[in-house]
Amino acid sequence: MLAKKKKFGKKNIKEDKLVALYSKTLQYFETYKNQVYAGAAIIVILIAAIVYFTGQSKTKQIEATAALSKASQQYHSSNFNAVIQGSNVPGIPSLAEVADKYSGTEAGEIARIYLANSYFYTGDIENALKHYKKFSGSNRLYKASSLAGMAACYEANGEFEKAAKYFRDAANTYSNNVLNSQYLLSSAINYIKVNDYKSAKSLLETLKDQYAQSQEARDADRYLAEIEIKLNS
Repeated sequence: MLAKKKKFGKKNIKEDKLVALYSKTLQYFETYKNQVYAGAAIIVILIAAIVYFTGQSKTKQIEATAALSKASQQYHSSNFNAVIQGSNVPGIPSLAEVADKYSGTEAGEIARIYLANSYFYTGDIENALKHYKKFSGSNRLYKASSLAGMAACYEANGEFEKAAKYFRDAANTYSNNVLNSQYLLSSAINYIKVNDYKSAKSLLETLKDQYAQSQEARDADRYLAEIEIKLNS
């Protein structure tokens, strides 16, 4: 029996446009992050789209956007200690302040991801994990980032089975995420570490099938060969 066709109304179209804008913005930054100087401009464009498409409280969202724009300048300059503690410049909040004050808004939740990333980059795995877990945004791309962040924290703590699970969940959160091939490979590697070769093999085969042109798909062959040796020894 054929499945009933899904109806696409104005809301669906708006959400699809929003997700596409998120994806393009994040892909641009990931590719050119070393060349991006005014990262705040990207955020302003991104949040403007969020306000337009989601109809959130414009006043609060505009305030949150402005605060995030100021606070995130240090993040895009890789000055992670300033991100966490705040700068000495009057009127420039820390990302922790933005995340707490505007929790629940898209800008506030983006700030939380940036804050969690900053803790992770400075080696504070405990606080990084806490903030990845606290993420409550609705956007699937950032949700995937929070899950992958949790996975990276568990991996750093040697909890490889948990890391594998959350990397897998991150890969399944948003199908158009350019990082999905990395998430699948990371999940498989962590499953190998706990000798769950069946799960690892399945993920590697999915990786090769769905992301055949990626570097991770080429790397998958090495891990598949390693699994075969383990299974036949």
